[in-house]
Amino acid sequence: MNGSILVHACCAPCSTASVAKLASMGERPYLYFYNPNIHPYTEFRSRLDSFLAFLETCGFGGEADRNYGLETFIGCMKDMDKPGRCRCCYRTRLGAAARRAASLGIGRFTTTLTISPYQNHELIIEEGNRAAQDAGIEYVYLDMRPEYRKSRQMARDAGYYMQKYCGCAFSEADRFDPSRGGTMK
Repeated sequence: MNGSILVHACCAPCSTASVAKLASMGERPYLYFYNPNIHPYTEFRSRLDSFLAFLETCGFGGEADRNYGLETFIGCMKDMDKPGRCRCCYRTRLGAAARRAASLGIGRFTTTLTISPYQNHELIIEEGNRAAQDAGIEYVYLDMRPEYRKSRQMARDAGYYMQKYCGCAFSEADRFDPSRGGTMK
């Protein structure tokens, strides 16, 4: 396998600066798009298409799970409060990434989720380590938040789709519903 680290890619914008940073550290990222949490389907397609455009130009290998997979995400939902839904989301995506890395013979993985200042980094670390242990590989936590603004600018410059919420139906509701803290109309 040509990758030194598998990178779970949540989207093209978060992948831009994350991959650049990893490459500057001497890594050979292999990107893996797996995101069954994204809702609705049109949002999933927009993010997938944008990721595939990025993958064509980034200079590194990778792949995308093109299956919508919403049932996978909903099936893991046992606790509808925010920490529960985010744990479910991280567990599903990072678990799949760790298993994919192991199947490709890549002994380490990370995620572009850690570029976002809006994600729960402690929970990502916990679920990344859990997934790594289950797959018999290593999870590499990299705090990419200092690269966040750069990633957004790189994505804008490249014309990649720029999403407005994390991805799940609950985060979309949080964005719009004033009773949930939303401010959008």
